Amino acid sequence: MKVLSFLFICALSFIFAETLSAKNLPVPFTSQAPAGVWTQPWQDGCEEAAIVMVDHFYRNYGSRTIPKPDAAQAIREAYSVKNIFYGWSLDENADKIARWINDFYGWEARLIEKPTLEAIKTELAAGRPVIAPVHGKSLLNPYFRAGGPDYHTVVISGDDDETREFIVQEPGTRRGLDFRYPYDRLLNAIHDYVPGGKTKTGRQVVIFTSPKVVSTTGTLIKSPARPEVYLLAHGTKRHIVNERVFLAHGWRWKDIIVVNSQFLSGLREEATLY
Repeated sequence: MKVLSFLFICALSFIFAETLSAKNLPVPFTSQAPAGVWTQPWQDGCEEAAIVMVDHFYRNYGSRTIPKPDAAQAIREAYSVKNIFYGWSLDENADKIARWINDFYGWEARLIEKPTLEAIKTELAAGRPVIAPVHGKSLLNPYFRAGGPDYHTVVISGDDDETREFIVQEPGTRRGLDFRYPYDRLLNAIHDYVPGGKTKTGRQVVIFTSPKVVSTTGTLIKSPARPEVYLLAHGTKRHIVNERVFLAHGWRWKDIIVVNSQFLSGLREEATLY
């Protein structure tokens, strides 16, 4: 009995230590082809899927997977915004992805060149997922067709020092929930998009993300697609009717925060400010 008890305690200790070594943010997962159809536009939808996953995380979605119809709709909407405001494209580099996020979503993105393992782990420990543009073939993912794409995008959501692996949400396969890549392999695969199948020569850059801080009262907000400015107060919005009223309150144009249209439309509208 003493031997069995000892073995049981050792097993529990091993499980507990392994659990402690692996830290993973609950980023909701979708593949870039939610319905399993890998023709266009889904074939090159990794950037859209990555944005949708991080967006659901910052909106506290609550589930580890996004239902396929919801994911498909969100990816289509991301496509639509990109094509209308930035022009049609199949692949987007890190600069465009960051601009896309900052213009149209309720969270923020910034570029970090030559990211280190510790820098990425620090972001994850702070509760902020990282979007990584990569040379897809360098990932050596066994589920990729023909060795994988030249250019790809993943969401880094966790790390495991016990196995020395990143935990990622991998949109390039339906098996991508909490997929794992060795630290060195993923870090070496990080490259920005370069046309003509030359992504492996691209700069090493990732996209750090963070929630956009919007105070509950007194904040000036607007949609990226509309000129109307609103005063945010206790979960409601008040339309500022014109420039004269805006300036009469002593507000400054640089204090306006651009929020995504979904956030703005979800606020209850109170009386207009005249």
